[in-house]
Amino acid sequence: MNRKLLLICFLILLFLPSCSFINSEVDIVKSPTLKKTPLDGKWLVTKSILKDDSKESSFKYKDLINEEVVFAPKGLIIGETYYENVSYKAKRVRSVDYLRENFEIKPEKLNLDTDYLYVIEILRDEKSLYKILKVSEEISYVILEDVFLQITRVSNMISEKEFDDYLNNIKD
Repeated sequence: MNRKLLLICFLILLFLPSCSFINSEVDIVKSPTLKKTPLDGKWLVTKSILKDDSKESSFKYKDLINEEVVFAPKGLIIGETYYENVSYKAKRVRSVDYLRENFEIKPEKLNLDTDYLYVIEILRDEKSLYKILKVSEEISYVILEDVFLQITRVSNMISEKEFDDYLNNIKD
């Protein structure tokens, strides 16, 4: 009986102090700064695809065809709109599941033949500006309310001078 009591006391003394060794300091994880965005370069709006075929009010989106979209570490330019201090979140998803669950459309509507795609969310001040479906290095889709704007890459990189020139053209 004494041996059992002694053994139990020993085990309690062994395990109790181990609880006090828990490190309560927590490090805050910060997002890395990007020298290159996931979509860097100059893109061109080449097509608009409506989510719902019954809505034929696509004329307002047809005006966006041939508009330039510029992604750079300094910011984002879509048509005549400039956004600075943007951040990006990206995730890889199964194309069929993502399109069905979020937009109730089939990949065939966007002429997708890939099993996976990247969803890139563009944020400013932690608020979502745009979601982009990156299908390949050359083709992506900007998601607006009820339309997908297909954008096609024109160039992979854009210099700071070129970006500043685009920015100056918007301000003029």
